[in-house]
Amino acid sequence: MPADGRLPMPASDAGLRVDDVAFTPAPTGEGFGAAGRWFAFAPGARVAARMRFRTFARDDAPPASAQATLPHAAIVRPAADAP
Repeated sequence: MPADGRLPMPASDAGLRVDDVAFTPAPTGEGFGAAGRWFAFAPGARVAARMRFRTFARDDAPPASAQATLPHAAIVRPAADAP
């Protein structure tokens, strides 16, 4: 968790469709800014996030990987591997 308690998360755009996102614990706030979408948590909190999304090919490049889409994640599991 960043020192300011703001966890950055991607927002839908031409190459990404975010269908659902859920957190444990629940965030205390949400915001959008020049750097994108973020959710507020207590600084230093350990947060579990579950997100359903789909990436799309853009500009002759293949769809982004899950790890590239969620660069701040400690662990990324595709849905096929999720319990």
